[in-house]
Amino acid sequence: PFGAGRRMCAGLQLAERMVMYITASLLHSFDWRLPDGDQLDMSEELVTALRKRIPLTVVPLLRLPPCGSI
Repeated sequence: PFGAGRRMCAGLQLAERMVMYITASLLHSFDWRLPDGDQLDMSEELVTALRKRIPLTVVPLLRLPPCGSI
């Protein structure tokens, strides 16, 4: 969606950095667990690209205190 060559979107580098920052913030701020009774299924299916046969569902548990409580 960002194009290529000379007419490439000027926001590409910002978007790449923001995706990494947001992902890191989510991983750092929460403990991630599977729903009760679920096991991690790593089976795949081949369509145009490999994808998980059963979508991953996780439950976020807040690990850090809210900003106002410090």
